[in-house]
Amino acid sequence: MLNTLCVIALALVAMPMAEAKKDINSRKWKNRLLVASVSDTESDLYETTKSFVEDNECDMADRSMKTIYFVDGQNNLYDTPGFVNGEGLWLVGFDGGKKKSSDDAELLDELFDLIDAMPMRKDQLRARDNKAVC
Repeated sequence: MLNTLCVIALALVAMPMAEAKKDINSRKWKNRLLVASVSDTESDLYETTKSFVEDNECDMADRSMKTIYFVDGQNNLYDTPGFVNGEGLWLVGFDGGKKKSSDDAELLDELFDLIDAMPMRKDQLRARDNKAVC
């Protein structure tokens, strides 16, 4: 009986443990988030968002932004937040609150202006005498 229990215990320990997905709120007070929900990686919204993020890498980093993609409602690292329903983009602030959303790429046109108008961003800019980094 003891041998059986030892074998079972060893088998359980040796099994790869699946990591639990994180809540996007784990990024709260660490990053602003651009959450993109797309039907697939061939969609126009995915391609447009990916290009925007790549083309504006410095500006995104300067604003402490991370992009999280949900493809067909799924992401390997994060649980799907309740506000993700269908295709679209969401700007999530440092406080975890949804600041703005759009059903298409429209949010990208005003993303940096929206962030630059936020109190924490204004403080950051003031602290460095409004000097651009990028």
